[in-house]
Amino acid sequence: NEVNGVKIYTLNTHTFSQEDFDRVGEVLLCPKSLGLLELPQSWANTIRLAFNEPLAEDFEAPVRVSFQVLAPGSVVIQNYNKFVVKVRYNVENINSKTFKDHFSDTMYKIENKNLIFELSPRSRVWLEAVK
Repeated sequence: NEVNGVKIYTLNTHTFSQEDFDRVGEVLLCPKSLGLLELPQSWANTIRLAFNEPLAEDFEAPVRVSFQVLAPGSVVIQNYNKFVVKVRYNVENINSKTFKDHFSDTMYKIENKNLIFELSPRSRVWLEAVK
């Protein structure tokens, strides 16, 4: 929703009716798994965009991959999955041709205004634009 030029996003995590709780005899715990960590990647990207758009950041990855902006041109991306994931980070707003991972000293080249790479299971990168 948009109110007075401000976008408001609501993520409904209450997905069960009283009948759902009554059916399994539960009062407090969800009658079944919510599955927020199993959302389709397109849904995860939509939720991320709600938070990243004001920062002019564009990032795509499966669920259980975090994206933390430290400063303009400096981000930490962490893969909490038990498998390799593909990540796309759009860097068209950053004036640089390469990024450095400060954890491994690996250099990443920008292709078509994007950094596209695979991230190993349970690993992270600290990417910073090289001036």
